[in-house]
Amino acid sequence: MKRKGQRISDHSEKIQNAHIGDSESNFYDVGIYGENTSMILRQAAQGDRKLLESVSKWLCKTMGYSLEVQDVGNGLYSLVVCGKEGSDNIIDVGYGISQVLLIVTQLFIEKGYRSDTSGAHLSKRKSVIFEQPEIHLHPAAQAQLADLFVDCVRNHEGAVKRILIETHSEHLIRKLQVLVADPDVDISNDQVAIYYADKDEYGDSYVEKMDLDENGQFEKSWPKGFFDRSYELTKMLMQANSKVSHQEKKDD
Repeated sequence: MKRKGQRISDHSEKIQNAHIGDSESNFYDVGIYGENTSMILRQAAQGDRKLLESVSKWLCKTMGYSLEVQDVGNGLYSLVVCGKEGSDNIIDVGYGISQVLLIVTQLFIEKGYRSDTSGAHLSKRKSVIFEQPEIHLHPAAQAQLADLFVDCVRNHEGAVKRILIETHSEHLIRKLQVLVADPDVDISNDQVAIYYADKDEYGDSYVEKMDLDENGQFEKSWPKGFFDRSYELTKMLMQANSKVSHQEKKDD
């Protein structure tokens, strides 16, 4: 039987306001480009609000913003992001919030935080695919996504059994290592598969599996150019400072 799955692209659309009439149709996912996100959250606001409140709580914990759905008249409603300094329509805030909002909304749908998504639809879905979910997010939010991914997969009452992520985020991978090592988190090293894609000296692409041990450590050294980059840049900074100091002494 063909495996069902949901893919969300890194080329997502910025979430827009929508017509109230749009919410009369049922959407079971945010769409590849996040085009259904605002309608889904509008439906949640009209229903038991569990989905909307869960998404808002995650945003508040991770990024310091809560989320509201407001009727702005003329058959329109808007998603409003609320922070300490006031509130803004989501179309007027940074792209990062729109990007993470569709990801978080989809995952909470899959976790069963929506009253109208039980039944055959959820029973068929097995995989969710995200392309570079870390885009436009600060490091802390990137790491926090790892917690949500693991929580979603480990929720046996939800629909997701597998999440496939294309990422360039060191913070996301490092947090996965921490979660594997943490005895209080219900995820083991054999439930996480990490693959590194690169090119060899001839320009041909290859994929290498990077296994984790029970302590969240990689069993073999990571290829150069990823985790070692921060260390290399720190050395370059120290060398640059050393040059300045040497030049100042020379001038004296």
